[in-house]
Amino acid sequence: MTMTPTGIVATLATRDGIPVGGGAPPVARAKLTPPRLPTPLVAGGRFRRWLDQVEAHDVTLVTAPLRYGKTVFAALIHAEAVDSGFLSGWVSCSGIASARIIDHIVEALRSDSAHATATDPLTLANHLHGLGKPVLLCLDDADLIDDPDAIGFLGDLVDHAPANFHLLCTCRDEARLPRSLREHRGTVLRAGRGTLRARDAEVTEYFERVGRPIGLAPARALNAVLDGWWGALHHVSAALRDEGWQVGTVDWATRCGSAIAPLFGDLLAAMPTQHRATLEHCAITPIASGSLAIRLSGDEAASDVLHALTRSTPFVTAIAGQRDRYALHPALRAALMVTHRDSVQAAMAINWHVAAGEIDHALAIAGAFGLEPVMATLLVDHGRTQLFRSGPGMIADALARLPRATVADRPALQKLSDDVQALSGNVATRGGGAEPLAIVRRIAEAQAQLATGDRRAAVATLHPILLPARSDGIGYAEALATVVMSDLHRAEGRPADAEALLQDAMARLAAGVARRSDTVAVLAIALADMRYMRNDMAAAGRLADEFLPLLRGAALAGLLARGYRVAIRIAAAAGRMTEALALIEAAEAIARDRAMPLLTALGAVERMRLHIPLATPLDDILPPDGEAEAIADPAADNAALFVLLSEARVFEAITQLDRPRLTVVAMRLIDLAERSDHAEWRIIGSLFNVLPQLSGRCDRLIEMDTVQALNRAASNGFVRPMVDLLEITGVRTSQDFNRTEYSVGSFLALLRLSRPYGLQPANNGGSAGSAFSLFTARELEIVEALGAGETNKEIARSLSLTPETVKWHMKSLMRKLRASNREEVVSNAMMLGLPVIERG
Repeated sequence: MTMTPTGIVATLATRDGIPVGGGAPPVARAKLTPPRLPTPLVAGGRFRRWLDQVEAHDVTLVTAPLRYGKTVFAALIHAEAVDSGFLSGWVSCSGIASARIIDHIVEALRSDSAHATATDPLTLANHLHGLGKPVLLCLDDADLIDDPDAIGFLGDLVDHAPANFHLLCTCRDEARLPRSLREHRGTVLRAGRGTLRARDAEVTEYFERVGRPIGLAPARALNAVLDGWWGALHHVSAALRDEGWQVGTVDWATRCGSAIAPLFGDLLAAMPTQHRATLEHCAITPIASGSLAIRLSGDEAASDVLHALTRSTPFVTAIAGQRDRYALHPALRAALMVTHRDSVQAAMAINWHVAAGEIDHALAIAGAFGLEPVMATLLVDHGRTQLFRSGPGMIADALARLPRATVADRPALQKLSDDVQALSGNVATRGGGAEPLAIVRRIAEAQAQLATGDRRAAVATLHPILLPARSDGIGYAEALATVVMSDLHRAEGRPADAEALLQDAMARLAAGVARRSDTVAVLAIALADMRYMRNDMAAAGRLADEFLPLLRGAALAGLLARGYRVAIRIAAAAGRMTEALALIEAAEAIARDRAMPLLTALGAVERMRLHIPLATPLDDILPPDGEAEAIADPAADNAALFVLLSEARVFEAITQLDRPRLTVVAMRLIDLAERSDHAEWRIIGSLFNVLPQLSGRCDRLIEMDTVQALNRAASNGFVRPMVDLLEITGVRTSQDFNRTEYSVGSFLALLRLSRPYGLQPANNGGSAGSAFSLFTARELEIVEALGAGETNKEIARSLSLTPETVKWHMKSLMRKLRASNREEVVSNAMMLGLPVIERG
């Protein structure tokens, strides 16, 4: 209890063992500064880049369990805000008497300019409004604030806040925050575990930074148990160090469970016995339910207890969209299973999941408990059905857990293994069954028909696969066919329709399809590629991060290449070069293991973009003298190789100042686009042709019909393919260009999105091109005046020019815009995307 000067009694819940009490202390300066950042810090760049999103919202809520990186996330954004010129204030709410929060907030937002300290939220809001720069207030552990005056102050501050004010709160339990913050006018940005969690590549980098590299594959296995929990990662690192870093044959689940069990000690000790017992029983299964909890525990109240646990601990969550389904954090499961491994109960859970049609969970439990006979029986009885529902990856993993002799001695298992290989695109020596082979061949046939521009035939080929999906939902074969159909829409220049088709398929999964399966991964990675195309980097990144590791067994090499390209370029754009290189190497490893030259080509292109030495020379993948033959057959593998490598070939031509070679590559891509009737390739080929003008190496102006086509492509959603190309080809925009606000969806607006990569000097000593301007600042002013209907005399008067100078600028504009009169100057300028306001 704290008695304030006004007589109001306030309380503050204790946290982390810090006692709260006594009189009202003065403002604690230490609470106005973020704590020291941990070392090693490996996700700093990713977190800092959230500032743009924070600035686009009034309130940002960062919610996650303890030691998940909430404070680090907020501290890095605070630092980035300070570096960007914000007035950024920080308050660590833990350990502050709740009634004193207001004083700390006011002090945190005190600007450099002298002003009377605000004593009410309206005065403070008005003061912030007058600062003329963005303001950020970070409240760490904001869910500890429970004083009515402090809650009211915050609510009023946010309600009266000017557009330049932004509030960021970290908390463990969002429900304990004031409702005014949680429901503020629909402009609330939420970041949770999915945002904060360590990525697989970041776990790899973490161990490299502490001097014990473990490689990407072990890091991925470790992170599957930790689910990106930074605090648990530190504990596991310490345990491995104490045990001599023996990571070669680590059973991560067991090792992690032992290492991180102390993290849950206080949580479990404070629980009622009934709650703790329910958790121990449910730890057996990846996905729990009320009825399963009752069966395992024999407690009729277990269902209610499980539901109550979702409110009392962030480590148990209700699964959105699934009734009576709950997920325990994998680290909590690992910790509980160290001392609670009951094979009898595991068998009960397996039977329950089988009855519910959840074969994936049954297989996971059997594998975790080493019940090989049970797993073999499950595969014999249900493996084929699950293969066509969820795809080959899960079944392949289950078969790999069985002794080879077991698979070889049981014909049903050997047949299932062959079917898995066939459906993965790796036809085994014995050959797969007729159905999986037919699916793979039909998908390949449809892809070939699409490549030759015969879309009607492609639709007819896919129809027998897609027809059952109307009533039964989307399984693995239907997912593959849906991806090809989305590619058809993309080739027609309709990326929005392609994305909508994939989104709809994600919502119509067949019963029994596992969330983490090849079926979902195929759709998710195709969807990530579409969202990347329209420059939604955040959404594309989330999908790629979650589902790309599951896609290794997919049959579509093109989809694998697109998935890795999205992940690599998002990582590179965020400055995570270690992660980008790890992804490149992973793609190249798949290329070697599965003989996929398309992934080898991807590795070469991405290495060239990042100025990393090539693992395979471009000429070894597809030499220039083989390009003409490659594009002659659009359905051949070499045609796809040429399309992928064309970006690297153009990069080569530009760095060597070889205009003829650039033209050859551009015309070959356009020729292939015409043979395939492929809109995206046609657009990229057209862009290749105008790169000399854009890079300042040619004084010819871009043809207006080309600009019109590029504008149409940009407005239709072909954003990222053009921006990515502009980034590596040295296109730089001048200050005059950057000062102009081009129309949203115009091609010229895309130029401002690109961040050119550093071009290597040409061998012949040639210099990089000058900055692209298109129009001078004076010409832009005259275009605006023409749009307003001003005469030459009026323009001369308003711009303080002589009439002769205006005429000279008019001639220049008419030449550049290929216009024969003033009206065409205005209309062609509007076509380019210039901000011309026509008179009414």
